Amino acid sequence: MMYKYYKIFPIFLLFLSFSFAKVVAEEVLTWQDCLKEATKNHLDLLSAQENVNQQKADKAITASGLYPQIDSYLDASTAGTSITDDATGSTTRTRTDTYTYGVSGTQLIFGGFKKISKPPSRIIALLQAR
Repeated sequence: MMYKYYKIFPIFLLFLSFSFAKVVAEEVLTWQDCLKEATKNHLDLLSAQENVNQQKADKAITASGLYPQIDSYLDASTAGTSITDDATGSTTRTRTDTYTYGVSGTQLIFGGFKKISKPPSRIIALLQAR
């Protein structure tokens, strides 16, 4: 009976040595690499990440009404005239360049609590998305 185990043990060691060669990792993965691999293979994770990004953008859009609003403009125009003197036959040409520019800014001082009441709901939605 014991003799039977002596025959199986070297075969077992032989198979065990082959399995170790396949267990060795080819590369070391960081946590970010694992996340990239997971999002490639699982589209629901990618969808959840995009949902978090959208909630962040919604929060920023809601808060943007509280920031100063700045507008600017620039305009350039050219006008030309040509006058011919009938007596001498000479032509006088004039050219006028006109430039206008400006900057204006507005700041919401009080909006009846309209902008202030929305950010907590956006923050809650962002935390739920995460």
